[in-house]
Amino acid sequence: MPKSLQQLALFTTLSQIAWSLPCVLAQSALANPLEATSPTNFLQKPPQDSTILSDRRSEVPDSIAPDERFDPTLDFEELLADSFAEMPVADNPYLSCPTSTSTNDSIASQPLPTREREITENTSPPISCVANLTSVLTSVDSLKTERGLATPTFASPITQENAQGNALDSPKPSPSPTTSDTAETSITDKSAPADTENLAKAAQNPIASLISLPFQYNFNFGIGPHDRTQYILNVQPVIPTSLSDDWLLVSRIITPILLQPIGTDASTFGLGDLNPTFFFVPKVPGNLNWGIGPVLLLPTATDRSLGTGKWGIGPSAVVVWSPGQWVIGALANQIWSVAGDSSRPDVSQFLFQPFINYNLPDGWYLSFAPIITANWNASAGNQWTVPLGGGFGRVFRIDKQPVNVSLVAFWNAIKPEFGADWQIRFQFTLLFPGGG
Repeated sequence: MPKSLQQLALFTTLSQIAWSLPCVLAQSALANPLEATSPTNFLQKPPQDSTILSDRRSEVPDSIAPDERFDPTLDFEELLADSFAEMPVADNPYLSCPTSTSTNDSIASQPLPTREREITENTSPPISCVANLTSVLTSVDSLKTERGLATPTFASPITQENAQGNALDSPKPSPSPTTSDTAETSITDKSAPADTENLAKAAQNPIASLISLPFQYNFNFGIGPHDRTQYILNVQPVIPTSLSDDWLLVSRIITPILLQPIGTDASTFGLGDLNPTFFFVPKVPGNLNWGIGPVLLLPTATDRSLGTGKWGIGPSAVVVWSPGQWVIGALANQIWSVAGDSSRPDVSQFLFQPFINYNLPDGWYLSFAPIITANWNASAGNQWTVPLGGGFGRVFRIDKQPVNVSLVAFWNAIKPEFGADWQIRFQFTLLFPGGG
């Protein structure tokens, strides 16, 4: 058979396929609307389909079948490539390729894998068009594969060997979409360690943009001439307020509730003097931050033995450096009395608190934060209290509420004559991220 007649026969076959496929799909969609979906890559059909496909191949009329000069081992794609190799695309009215580059056409417009016989001239466009035509056949295959139903079989010109090779070269099907609950759980699980670490570092920073409500229990052992124990509960909420794009105001109000020993067996319980501090903190990026502001002393004690009876004011400053897993810094203030009960001694108190925290996995951390104080109006040798010690803590959640729990112990290496010998401090803090 002359080569021109072979080409004409192939063109006629393609036109018949192009005309019959939409009719078949339309009838299938009317019979079962659920089977209509977007096209997928026909190269993903199982290799076992080729046994039926080979039977279908025998049904092609002899008038359009290739003669014996063609190699019978060649598949349909190679036959097309050989037939169209010498014909320009512009002279082929039956195989005009679409120009769309949308996402839906990206799979169908990919050229088929290269065969052993490499076609070098004007073969890619016709083969691409064949891929577009045959990909329509697998629209039902795509939907039933996604829904776990039986996969229908369609006739294909690809032999079993080539189908297996194409299946290896074809894009792998994307995994089924994750449900929203699973996605949220996965994101939460991955981000939980980082969130806990950041929350722990913020809880250790006295000027962080984090609302917190600490309850600090102090047990001072060996107070007074009779070695009694003093109990102090400091409720000290920390509330940051944004003043502008550049400044943050962090207020910290210490409210002491005391059980003060008196004599050998008596005690007084009540409210002590309030101690508010306000820090003006610049909003700057990086690991180093600082704040300055006033500190106040308010004579709110409910008993004479629980407070100073004086109004006081002074400066306060804090600096925080948080590289990596460390949170290092120091807080200092000085209070002078400016008014109050004239029969009570004047107040000149200094406080310095260095703090070093090292954060461990799962919200755990090691802490060193002694409170060093000085009473400048006391007699020589009774001015300083210098504790030594440290402890540990952890940031975790109770249900959905983040909390910070720590336990530290100190021995007073330097103390006044009737000061405490040692101290245990337990702190439970409620944290409110995003509230500042």
